[in-house]
Amino acid sequence: MGRGNSAAAQKKVKTMTKITANNLSAASFTAAEAASFLPLAAAAAIKGKAEIDAAKAKGASALAVMIAAFASDEISDKAWSFDVTASGDVHEHVDCVGIAQFGDDTLPWIRNGEGKVSRAAQGAYKAAFQRTMFGLDKPSDAVWTPCTKAVPIARAIRAEGMVATIENGELKLSGGNGPIAEAMRDAKSIAALTKIAKGETGTNRAGHGNAKGEGEAGEARVATPSEVLALAARLVEGAAKGEEALSPAALSFARKIAKLVAANPDAFAED
Repeated sequence: MGRGNSAAAQKKVKTMTKITANNLSAASFTAAEAASFLPLAAAAAIKGKAEIDAAKAKGASALAVMIAAFASDEISDKAWSFDVTASGDVHEHVDCVGIAQFGDDTLPWIRNGEGKVSRAAQGAYKAAFQRTMFGLDKPSDAVWTPCTKAVPIARAIRAEGMVATIENGELKLSGGNGPIAEAMRDAKSIAALTKIAKGETGTNRAGHGNAKGEGEAGEARVATPSEVLALAARLVEGAAKGEEALSPAALSFARKIAKLVAANPDAFAED
């Protein structure tokens, strides 16, 4: 799982001779290629342009490029490191791999002597991440904010064995099996994709928010048991492999499910 973006699996898309910040919105490229365009995405974000030269049309947003790039093997397998310093001295050397440590506040190096989250460690990671991924000498909130949105989606893409590409300036997903992958492929916007990746329910992905009537697109719906359990299975499997960091509350629910299944084999036996 999580190897859906290997070079062999990448969809063949036509790439421009030279991609710049000015033509990024009309470009087509693979997730692997998107990894090399992260500095352009950073430049777009810093300038405050979600879409570079197509304004409200189909331009490739900095967020879309980040999602595709973070979902690639090139980024996921990228080994990098940084130092957490205190009073000018190296307090701890941290080895990282891709986006694996992103947002995980349970790791030992991010905690201080009192067991609390260290702002110094957080800041060091934030600066090193942007330097490594985007080539930025100084961290920028304009880049970091879309990163916090892109990483969960990229993780879900890889967890579902899907392939991400940028085609004519838009994020496209293919591959994967099951209800979550299907929902992600059918998502009509990155906002909808974000909800699916986080396991949230709400607006139907296929329609407008103002649609009304039972079963019509846009109406809030409750996730089916299959969807809920599919997501739970993915999260538990990711936690078991060390690829997913679950909160104490989430881990408690996972243990409760495991105990119930183990204690009631007949109820959960295969037909």
